[in-house]
Amino acid sequence: ALLTNSSISRASQGDRSGALVGFKTILRLSREEGNVQDEYDALANLGTLMAMFGELDSADAYVRISLNRAIAQGHRDRQLLGYSNLANNAFARMDVDRAIVLFDSANVIANEIGDLAQRVSIELELSKAYDGLGDERSALEHLQNHRVLNDSLMNTEKVKAVTEMQEKYESEKKVRMIQELKLDQLASRLKQVQLKRTRNIYLFAGIGGLFLAGGLWNRLRYTRRSRAAIQKEKDVSEGLLLNILPEEV
Repeated sequence: ALLTNSSISRASQGDRSGALVGFKTILRLSREEGNVQDEYDALANLGTLMAMFGELDSADAYVRISLNRAIAQGHRDRQLLGYSNLANNAFARMDVDRAIVLFDSANVIANEIGDLAQRVSIELELSKAYDGLGDERSALEHLQNHRVLNDSLMNTEKVKAVTEMQEKYESEKKVRMIQELKLDQLASRLKQVQLKRTRNIYLFAGIGGLFLAGGLWNRLRYTRRSRAAIQKEKDVSEGLLLNILPEEV
């Protein structure tokens, strides 16, 4: 990825040699590693690089290699890209008839795989091509197709955007609901802990009150018994004194 980005950056700055070395290195490495995706990308980038610098024959050579492999492996999206690139190169050579044939091939594949964006682009290019040939009827027909497909594409994009926004809203709503549920559960647990703590406080207070009441009762009983014992001893002492002392005393 870093080498690809570096090569693209060099190409955008006009450094053909640096970009060419980078893309060829990626192509070699992808083949050595058997990475089909990277090989396709390297071939496409090499074709685009050659077309950028007006080397259309070299551009076509890289595109055809990629296209032939895509046909052999049944990659329709890669075939679409290959035919479109070859058509653009033919258009750049002013070979309009060949460009129309290649654009038609690309259009068939785009329609087959449902690539609406590519169909919009291809119909516009076909309109330009027929206009260049002086075939105003065909040019107008493809221009109308372009406008209809473009409207459909815009509507599709709008629906997609609305759907994504709705999905995002629903997702965020679910997250909020989960968070609120967690907060409610936490609040419930805290309330239960507080109730349990309050109940324990009252329970311990009640038990303490019972122990205190029991202690006071025992103390009262002890006091009463002590008083009774003292009174009894007093009565005994007075009785003894009455027996010892004369009656007059």
